[in-house]
Amino acid sequence: GGDSLACRFRDDGTGSVVASSSDRPAKRPRLTAASGQPEPQCSWSGVYGDLLAKHLGECPRHLVACPNECGEILFRADVAAHCMVCERGFEECTICGDRVPPGGLVAHRAQKAALHVELLEAKLSEKEVAASQHDSVVQRLGRLEDQVKTLAKTSHVTTMTKTRAEEVKASVKQDLRVQLQTRAVWRIKGVAGLLRDHPSGQYLRSPKFALAGIDEFWLKLYPNGQVSTPSGYSDLFLYNHQGCVRAVVKLSFCGKATEISEVDYTVKGGTSHGSGAAFPKPTKQKHNG
Repeated sequence: GGDSLACRFRDDGTGSVVASSSDRPAKRPRLTAASGQPEPQCSWSGVYGDLLAKHLGECPRHLVACPNECGEILFRADVAAHCMVCERGFEECTICGDRVPPGGLVAHRAQKAALHVELLEAKLSEKEVAASQHDSVVQRLGRLEDQVKTLAKTSHVTTMTKTRAEEVKASVKQDLRVQLQTRAVWRIKGVAGLLRDHPSGQYLRSPKFALAGIDEFWLKLYPNGQVSTPSGYSDLFLYNHQGCVRAVVKLSFCGKATEISEVDYTVKGGTSHGSGAAFPKPTKQKHNG
């Protein structure tokens, strides 16, 4: 029972949630609807008991947290629209890296079965090459150990000989590490400063590194893209000073990945050209570098 009252969540962007001991209503900030549509309105009226028992749990203008726990606070009427684009409302395919809605991985894998087979075959091929290289180096180490043992049996091994043998073994082990290194990581800190200090057309260059025994690789990152790059994208290129290298290379940037089948380095008109792709621009909210 009691006098009839109206919901206070209206155009002024404030509302009474529960009366405090001082009878002053708690205030809510005015927010723009996440859907881009006019802010939801509430025309409810009723008794105070119904307001507390039922309406505050249904009011379209009541502020609630994102059910995916992404940190957003929004009107209850905008929750469904927000969940369609919420960063935490998707699952990532472990094979191709695509983001799919929750529960959609089975359908995604069925739809992209042919692509997934190609990706898995490429990964298998890489592992077979690495395994072959590993076996070759192991055989070389075995032969070296046999030679050292034979030398020890047939003559007095001086301290210098022992030192030399250890140096040779260390050199072979270093060759093994270089031959089997098929992954390189370039970590960049300070996304906000990176985007601010490198306008469109300006780039950042990585230190040189080796992959699978091939030296002279390096990366060139345009944080805000090149002049011709679409807005909202960065450009990442891979170079090699030895010229054209035919190999399947996976470029990954801020959680997105693409594959290139050839790494080239040419100079046209005084400008170097490599192989690469455009990636969505990083944001300081999601990435630290």
